[in-house]
Amino acid sequence: MRQHFADTVPHHKVKTFDELASLLAPRLAPGLCGLSGGSTFPPLMKALASRRRELAAGLVWTWIDERLVPAKDPGNNFGAVVDALAGDTMIPMPFSDDAAAAHAYMHACAGTGLPQLQNLLLGFGDDGHVASLFPGQPQLDKDSKPGAWIVRATASYEPKERWSWTLGSLAAAKHLFVIFKGSDDSAKAEHVRQALNGHGDTPLTRLFLRSSGRLEIFQVEG
Repeated sequence: MRQHFADTVPHHKVKTFDELASLLAPRLAPGLCGLSGGSTFPPLMKALASRRRELAAGLVWTWIDERLVPAKDPGNNFGAVVDALAGDTMIPMPFSDDAAAAHAYMHACAGTGLPQLQNLLLGFGDDGHVASLFPGQPQLDKDSKPGAWIVRATASYEPKERWSWTLGSLAAAKHLFVIFKGSDDSAKAEHVRQALNGHGDTPLTRLFLRSSGRLEIFQVEG
């Protein structure tokens, strides 16, 4: 476990997603790149797609959680950004409650071992949840084991049924880019401040305390 301090973690503030993409594009290392769902990521991925020449070769996109709805459903994380990633290498998470598909997904990402994301582009919820790991739910405490590092999760809002990476598998990421939209006095900015100083028991704080990779914060104020 390590403690982060707000004054030592790079914190970038931008007004637009194009500005955010210009900062992120040269930072993404080749390898497996985990994407959050949520409303922040479709415009971000569209902006990154316009900067393909600045992206490293060998990026493989995957998702750190997925809603169990068809790809064309508005709630599907893959479907929300797939057009922006057209032509790129992608490993979608399963869209159904299918154990065989879940095992095939884990094997595609990590073979028979545990995954290590080169890059994790992480959003988080107003309650501090990450991926589909929500405060107070048992999935937050699940261990990460080879062949068992994603879990079935249930959200408090629709679409409720999900797959999610475990906290330990997320914490193994080599470079963690935390991305949120809001002003300095927003609830999300406060979650970041609390997590940076190890305060509270949100999933975001737990992840910061367990993470051993490089951490950067990106705030879209516009």
